[in-house]
Amino acid sequence: MTKFNKTVLISSAQISIERPPAGLAFLSGICEHNNIDYEVFDLNLFIKDNVDDETWGYLEKISFHTQFTTDNPETLSLIDKITTDAATEIMKISDVDLYAFTALTYVQIPWLEKLLEKLRPLTDKTFIAGGAGIGHDIEIGKSCGKYLGEKGLLDYWAIGEGDLTFDSFLKGEITDGINSIEKGTDEYSPQIDDLSDLTLATYKKLDIDRYGSYKTLTHEINLPAALSLSTSRGCVRRCTFCDVGHIWKKFRFRTADNVAQEIEKHYKETGITKYFFTDSLINGSLSQFTRLMELIIDLQTKYPELKDFKYSGQFIIRPEKHHKEDMYRLMRDSGCDTLEVGIESGSQRVREHMGKKFSNDDIYYHFEMSEKYGIKNYLLLFPAYPTETLEDHNDTIDLLKKLQKYNISETVFGASLHTPMSILTNTPIHSMMDELGIHMSGLETYGNTANWTIDSNPELTIKERYRRYLELSDLAIELRYPKGAADPSQIQKHLDELTKHLKKQKKTIPLKSEL
Repeated sequence: MTKFNKTVLISSAQISIERPPAGLAFLSGICEHNNIDYEVFDLNLFIKDNVDDETWGYLEKISFHTQFTTDNPETLSLIDKITTDAATEIMKISDVDLYAFTALTYVQIPWLEKLLEKLRPLTDKTFIAGGAGIGHDIEIGKSCGKYLGEKGLLDYWAIGEGDLTFDSFLKGEITDGINSIEKGTDEYSPQIDDLSDLTLATYKKLDIDRYGSYKTLTHEINLPAALSLSTSRGCVRRCTFCDVGHIWKKFRFRTADNVAQEIEKHYKETGITKYFFTDSLINGSLSQFTRLMELIIDLQTKYPELKDFKYSGQFIIRPEKHHKEDMYRLMRDSGCDTLEVGIESGSQRVREHMGKKFSNDDIYYHFEMSEKYGIKNYLLLFPAYPTETLEDHNDTIDLLKKLQKYNISETVFGASLHTPMSILTNTPIHSMMDELGIHMSGLETYGNTANWTIDSNPELTIKERYRRYLELSDLAIELRYPKGAADPSQIQKHLDELTKHLKKQKKTIPLKSEL
């Protein structure tokens, strides 16, 4: 291989323009570091520019898991036209010798596949894809990247951390983590121990002001333009339902000084003062989190405009002895605006099995402090964990009721009641299937991961799991939990999706009225 001279960086779609794609900023920084000319193309923005609000809302609703299995002719025709037009637009960029695609999650893979099908016949230049979605298993033992490679749609796919591998690739070098059909691999790149010396991302070529706000016929999103920022990789916890531990074996964090340097860089380049931390947990390292907040306050003194600095991210609840009141005061003073809090279940017994090491008292302390210091929270919950009993489920009902007062005070600004537990490959719970007597029905691919039975908890049938899901959704509506707590159209969509997969196996699921 020879060194590349010009690349187009392309982000696949998830039908959301809340923030500029972090993958494009990451790849842009590496291109600039190598003095390689590049352009950026965000499929999300292209779709938004070329459909009306009603169509955008429809695509947003169906763009979760479903495109690999959708057989709706009108939907397929619509996706075909959009990706054909997008490919035509991309091909207008001249003198390109590398097309680099990024897919943040497996949700973006179907859109990427359709786009690649349109682009591949138009050029013989090199195609490479990376991002967490590319490394996700489409079936046991086969990544989405390998799936696309076997279809002849990719020349290479990068799995794992791409900071060093993509840097080498731009120089014409094939290193571990860069896979291909010819090479015969489907392996992750070696983890990087020191994150503080890596190339910083840049958003200079992204039209940041176009992100944050959009509307459909059913709802409207109004958010300030914000940038993504990562202070760590991996997670200090190993929650049984999560595959982060498979992707990143070891938790590592950047020094707070290095992160503050990036914030200052982005502010000088873009003027943006709103940030979303992409970390699994922004408080994974308490020492670095504390130091970073102190440095942010220093930056606010250096740049008066940064007094408006706000940040949000995912947060783990800790006991009071680890998160004293001074910590919450510092969070407020440094601009902490909103937290995504993975409570998952109101049952302490269930959370212990998950690996969530906090009590219900810790939960109530966290919300008391959040209310006192004006920090908003978005709750993450899901019903029907494999060990969940009816008593455990009722504990979650009690938790929602007790937290309602924080909903009224707007300390809780939203809640996500995910569909019943799905069992993903490469997670600790997947390795416990024999121990717990869990049986999957059908191939373990998209959409089938929620279709399981469990010998050790036989009352947790598919019917019962969906009954609990609907009960929690109805309660959230009754208690007036805002933003995403329970969307009736999504409830029916998930039931329809599961029904479709079961029918393929000549089984049926009870009608909604029976649940």
